[in-house]
Amino acid sequence: MSRKPPPRRGSKGKGKIELELPTEPNVPSSDLNESVILLYGQKKIGKTTLASQFSKQMMHLMVEPQARELAIFQASCPDYEHVKEYVDLLTNKRNKFDAVSVDTLPLFYKLSMEYAGRVEGFKHPSDNKDFGKSWGVVQSYFEKPLMKLLHSNKGVVFHAHEAVEEIQQRDGESYNLIRPEGSKSVWQFINANVENIWYYHTRGTKRFLQIRGDNYAFACVSFTDKFFTPKGDQIFSIPMGNSPQEGYKNLKIAFENKQTKTYEDFDEVEESTVRRSSRRKK
Repeated sequence: MSRKPPPRRGSKGKGKIELELPTEPNVPSSDLNESVILLYGQKKIGKTTLASQFSKQMMHLMVEPQARELAIFQASCPDYEHVKEYVDLLTNKRNKFDAVSVDTLPLFYKLSMEYAGRVEGFKHPSDNKDFGKSWGVVQSYFEKPLMKLLHSNKGVVFHAHEAVEEIQQRDGESYNLIRPEGSKSVWQFINANVENIWYYHTRGTKRFLQIRGDNYAFACVSFTDKFFTPKGDQIFSIPMGNSPQEGYKNLKIAFENKQTKTYEDFDEVEESTVRRSSRRKK
């Protein structure tokens, strides 16, 4: 999506906001780096290094311990205040960064809960019998800096580890679905604001990025005219090769509708020992 800077205020930053109605429809962006993406998968599979390929001017807000072995712009964020202040710097002042990575989203929610408890005077939101008001306070602290990022003109990559959820069906059967780790509150934010959710995983000895979902893993993509084969078939997964550079190159090839295989069928992959969703009668 073509992004515009926030509306201007008065000369001293106060007063009425200067708004203008659009004169033309929005032009979807052809730049993958401007997207909002949730990248999830196994620990240590290379999510941070893959994200770093999106832009050389990406700032990585490391809620997890810093990736000391990577030559990237990164800032350690051990508490809520660090994330908030870095987001303010990235969105309120001119800077060279055109993309931001938040690593990881569920861990930032945990920091938001701890901070809200200190400020509002509770140990855990469930301790207050206030019909969910304290949970709403936590959600507000969690979402406020993230929404500032989403309203900026920067690309955003959120990170999460994978989790397994048991899905119950009406016929009594169930199956295990791999999805991003996170509580219901984290998922509330994801469902409302992130349209590209991609699963980074291994199939045997090969690494793949799954961009469309099935009954094995949750994934989705927002682009309606991207990620198709030259024949017009939807691409489901993208081979990541043997390095972050090769992985991003392949991602761009798929984005430009030049990948020839869909990789929907696991049999398209040699040496495949992929975990498959398990179904059982109840």
